[in-house]
Amino acid sequence: MKVVVYCGCVALAVFMSSCGAAPGRAAALKKCEKLVGLDPSKAAEDARRAKSTGDARLLGVYGYSDEYPGVSGDAMAMAKAHGARMIEGTSDAIPDMRCEALNKSARDYATKYNRVILRPPRQGADPIG
Repeated sequence: MKVVVYCGCVALAVFMSSCGAAPGRAAALKKCEKLVGLDPSKAAEDARRAKSTGDARLLGVYGYSDEYPGVSGDAMAMAKAHGARMIEGTSDAIPDMRCEALNKSARDYATKYNRVILRPPRQGADPIG
């Protein structure tokens, strides 16, 4: 019985030591700081501005694989056709609730941005040269 309790205590101690502020967690926290200031309410305006300068690249977020929120169908093919840039600081490794909120905000931003980029131009919107 003492051996089982001892082994359980050792296993618990090893597990608990990995729950602290490990270097990987600190790096993840620093990484998500890049998302501070990204405002989803400005995504449509930013996309229109980019589009007006000829930049029709999609915005992606990092996850298990690259993701392009707001893009329906084959998102990877669309990203290849339009070009893409990733929002730095996004991740599927979320160290705390603040980073979770920042990643959600970045995903919302990318969704709104990409929908504007993919929206066909209105007829008559571009003057004929």
